[in-house]
Amino acid sequence: MISKYKKINIKSILLGSILIFVIGGVGTVLNTSKSKVQAPVKTPTAVAEQFLKNINTVDAKKVADFKALNLQSTEAIDKDIQPLMTKGGYEDIIANQFNTLTTKFCVKGNYTSQVTDFTLGKNIYGEKDAKVRYRFEVKLKFTSDSGKSEQPDALEGAIELLKENGEWKVSTYDISKRPKIYNK
Repeated sequence: MISKYKKINIKSILLGSILIFVIGGVGTVLNTSKSKVQAPVKTPTAVAEQFLKNINTVDAKKVADFKALNLQSTEAIDKDIQPLMTKGGYEDIIANQFNTLTTKFCVKGNYTSQVTDFTLGKNIYGEKDAKVRYRFEVKLKFTSDSGKSEQPDALEGAIELLKENGEWKVSTYDISKRPKIYNK
């Protein structure tokens, strides 16, 4: 055994160190990529906030997309709200045309719309229920296409969310008070 003993040389140490670093690096990358795939759990208030901002914000691109649709299919402008809703909730806002209410007004009046603030009331259901319902107020700023005119306004209503497959989804969106600018 003594005659078969090989001395450890610097090349073996370097090769072994490089191999350990490569294996460690690959393991770290794989572990980090898995954590990025898992989406964070959104609270019902976060989903409600995102929905209210998406449905009431109308930029120039959304106006152009709506004009191009000629009131046929609204899926192109609904791409930001549909994933946040239950199937029944989405069908309901389509039937009531709430999905295009702000956009139609902006097209008609040559405006864009921006959410400047919003408030959610207290949940009317129990804390442990798989549904929540909030009263809301959304403060809006309507800006003319020329950018020379700005008008603040507000929208009020109620929003209800259900827990569906572990995710909060909007099931009901009701408007109780439309912005005054809609009546012009």
